[in-house]
Amino acid sequence: IPTPYGYVLELEDYPSGGELGGPALPARILQVALPANTRAGKVEVNVKATVPVGDGPIFVAPVQPLQLSRIEVPKETEFTEKFGKKRPLRQELELLKRAIPTIPRVQPPIAALYRHALEQPKPLAEILDTVQMGTVNVVNLQINPVRFRRDGQLEFVTEFEVELLYRKARGFDDDAGAIPKYAKSIRTRQKALQLTQQAQMLVINPDLVVDLSHL
Repeated sequence: IPTPYGYVLELEDYPSGGELGGPALPARILQVALPANTRAGKVEVNVKATVPVGDGPIFVAPVQPLQLSRIEVPKETEFTEKFGKKRPLRQELELLKRAIPTIPRVQPPIAALYRHALEQPKPLAEILDTVQMGTVNVVNLQINPVRFRRDGQLEFVTEFEVELLYRKARGFDDDAGAIPKYAKSIRTRQKALQLTQQAQMLVINPDLVVDLSHL
């Protein structure tokens, strides 16, 4: 979508983002469950098909800061009912001042960030971190399907495969499907079921979430 500040890229399920002032490129973070007692290794990517975005180099609009439009001012009657007196004039003026929408601040493009996006484009898939989510270790995997080429042309990867490799966590030689080491901290079946359901709702491979509610 062309705008006065550059092209805004829209891709379903992939919100545009990045570093403030850098090109706003679509990306998505997926939560991937790991087998019990394992940790993430590396990511292997197989690109099968790509298409250019546009007929040549285009300028992508920079990432903008979040804007505060307005604040709801509590009604005078609500203040009176709560404190038994009218709201002080100074407080009234301050609330009105905060409620007036501010002029949105436009973040100009930062040349260094655009240059970095051209010279060192983000990988198609990258591991951000690994967290414990409920009863399973989960990898936050970011997918970056739109990237710059060195000639300034945008490229959209339309078909690809991502393989997340993992290895046994240090100190565990048992099977990867064994009960996680932190299962001892779960005291009740209700808590175990709650954590299991929470993880299953968030990850893209819920079959790897270990159900501890039967223990």
